[in-house]
Amino acid sequence: MLFLFNFTSMAQYTSDFEAIESENGEEAIYKGFCTFEDLKNISAFHLDEAADKYQPSDAAMEALRAKIQDYKIVVFLGTWCEDSHNLIPKLYRVLRESNLNFEESLTIHGLDRAKKGRDEVEQKYNITNVPTIIVLQDDEEKGRITETVQKTVEQDLLNIIEKK
Repeated sequence: MLFLFNFTSMAQYTSDFEAIESENGEEAIYKGFCTFEDLKNISAFHLDEAADKYQPSDAAMEALRAKIQDYKIVVFLGTWCEDSHNLIPKLYRVLRESNLNFEESLTIHGLDRAKKGRDEVEQKYNITNVPTIIVLQDDEEKGRITETVQKTVEQDLLNIIEKK
């Protein structure tokens, strides 16, 4: 079963993804651009509940808030992927509390089990694993988090931003 979604709001924050029923019929696999609001429809993320449970470091968050506005974040995830289910709610909490402007500075791409999305954007970023969180500055990759964090989401993002 295939569902197509294409929602646009005044801020031009859009969803444009296919929701494909998985082989087991118990989950939807998103392919294409989606938002955190879209991910709330995937029960395995427990997005709000898991985000609320995550407690980011105050010190790292303070430093991140002061710097993150100059960056763009590109996220590749699998709605079917356990690592994505674990990491994305933490990222959601950190980005929400950092006051990142989602409409201007965040894109989220859902990939299928073969790590393919729509429009082959995953090839541009050489995506081999999900989740992958890429930090861009002036459209150049500054760094990425792949599958798991080294320390915490907020500290890893800060380390990427502060890298010379």
